[in-house]
Amino acid sequence: MVALPASGLDLDDTDRMGHGDLDGPVGLFVRLVVDHLGQFAMDHAGVDHMADMLPWALVGVPPFGALLVLARAHVALQNSRIMPSMGVLNATLNLGLNALFVRFLGLSGLLLSTSVTYAVVAAVFWVRLPPSVRLAQR
Repeated sequence: MVALPASGLDLDDTDRMGHGDLDGPVGLFVRLVVDHLGQFAMDHAGVDHMADMLPWALVGVPPFGALLVLARAHVALQNSRIMPSMGVLNATLNLGLNALFVRFLGLSGLLLSTSVTYAVVAAVFWVRLPPSVRLAQR
């Protein structure tokens, strides 16, 4: 049995889902999620709404990948001094685009805002690479 004295929560060796073989921190996490988040359900309209929003999020996957690679390239080049300004750009742009896009697209606007922010930040990371590195890629 796992006892959490701060919360008074006791979890048996076997949770409601029959995952008795989960031990340690992973098992505790799974049991907490099942016990506390598993009690909420989404109706068909909610699932349909999430499916409608998915494309707005998927637009940002390639720019986010590029952003991660370019950020690591800057760190590898010991050009990490640009990271604070890039963080400010990211936060400011995302906040501004959230305010703009949510008016027209609702929750989908938040996803589109994040996707556009990723693309802009990735482009700025590319522009801020030293010219010798950008030329070497051609």
